[in-house]
Amino acid sequence: MEYLLEFQPTDASQDFKLVSSSDQSVAFGLLAEWDTKGVAEGEYTLRLTARDKLEHSKDHAITVTVDNTKPVVTIERPITNQKLSEKTTIIGNIEDLHPREYTLQILQEDEVRWTETKSLSNSQS
Repeated sequence: MEYLLEFQPTDASQDFKLVSSSDQSVAFGLLAEWDTKGVAEGEYTLRLTARDKLEHSKDHAITVTVDNTKPVVTIERPITNQKLSEKTTIIGNIEDLHPREYTLQILQEDEVRWTETKSLSNSQS
């Protein structure tokens, strides 16, 4: 028995490339660790093929998204070291190709813990 774990862009613009292979059986265990740092970002087909000693084979494929870019975040208002009183509007920007969630936290000068003020989840991810 052997298995191959391979990937290719979902548009099939390239051939499948090997992630890992083995001749050892695996039952609900680790098949491979795929380092995607050298892979262009985008959607890929990840395919697992198993083949027995009689050359019978079966494969299963899934689609995954490679995203190694960290989000870009900025706070536009208030500005650094601005003195605040009463209710303050906080304006910022979050840029990411695949946003999932963000959390806004505030640390007061005399506090040792962050207070969460706003959290947003994107259930579409």
